[in-house]
Amino acid sequence: MNRKERLLTAIRLQQPDRVPMFDFLFQQPMYEALIGRHPESYNGPDAVALALALDHDGVWLPFGGYTGFKPERLDEDTYIDEWGTTYRHTASSWPIDAPIGFPIKSRADLACYRPPDPTLPGRLSELEAARDMPHDNLALLAGLQGPFTTAWMLMGYEQICYALYDEPEMLTEIFKISNEYFKEAARLCVQAGCDGIWLADDLGDSTRGFLKLDLFRKYLLPYLADLAEYIANLGVPVLLHSCGHIREYLPDLAQTKISAIHPLQRTAGMTCAGSRSTMVSVSASSAISTHRAPCRSARRRRWLPKCARQSTSPHRAGAMCWLPITRYMMASQWRISSLCSVSAVSTEAVSTSS
Repeated sequence: MNRKERLLTAIRLQQPDRVPMFDFLFQQPMYEALIGRHPESYNGPDAVALALALDHDGVWLPFGGYTGFKPERLDEDTYIDEWGTTYRHTASSWPIDAPIGFPIKSRADLACYRPPDPTLPGRLSELEAARDMPHDNLALLAGLQGPFTTAWMLMGYEQICYALYDEPEMLTEIFKISNEYFKEAARLCVQAGCDGIWLADDLGDSTRGFLKLDLFRKYLLPYLADLAEYIANLGVPVLLHSCGHIREYLPDLAQTKISAIHPLQRTAGMTCAGSRSTMVSVSASSAISTHRAPCRSARRRRWLPKCARQSTSPHRAGAMCWLPITRYMMASQWRISSLCSVSAVSTEAVSTSS
């Protein structure tokens, strides 16, 4: 199997020749150590080179505007992106900076708000650059944003919490704006040749989901499910990235067109065993695969945690368990309905690799 075949085979719950590997390459020290470059911004060619150096099977390629398209600079470290969100760059924020100001604070702001145009030239530049360069059949995985993240970037979490109780229609209008934009973005990415699409939508912190379960089901889930279904109907798998403790959401997510989830954040209590026990009562089809596939490159696996400790990124292993997840999240399959991880080996194999 080539790299793309291996990853897509696992997503389809079939047997790959070995465990497929993937992670978000958000640590500049890795680039320097493995490909000898220090990218100022995340870009397709460097991401492809690093993914190949790590012997990965897929690479994340964000749609233009995901992290700020043609921003307006306020000073050396502060800028406003095309969505109207104000960001500040710090040494630890690469490649996605932290928002510090939000454009929608009231119903009047929303009434005047106009989202960006997803069809502008340059949106697909990183995906096209990766597609057109030698990439040894890496799966090209486009990166889009989920509706909750869009609301956070436009309103901030505090305002979201007030809106849930005072004016929930304001929040769902933003979810609708987000879906309209990212549906068109998904269509363009598939047209450009992506093999799958990651939806980034962090749904929890280290102890709980951001929304009470009834509010999640009533307001957010319909829009997340709608976006996932639209993408799946384009003919590519939908993969969800969500940090945090989201265990109580899993049964509902399992009924959507989402095919995979990343990560199982250990620092948020998201273990394979715990996630499996949550799901096992939902459906009689909750079969857990127990067959194994060979792991590879012990040298790289040993190197990753070391690099994570060197990284200043908030997503380093100690904070969010991104890099160790590369070793075992993709090596644990569990499925309820259509939700699965991106591999096919046993939990026993997972525990021995951690």
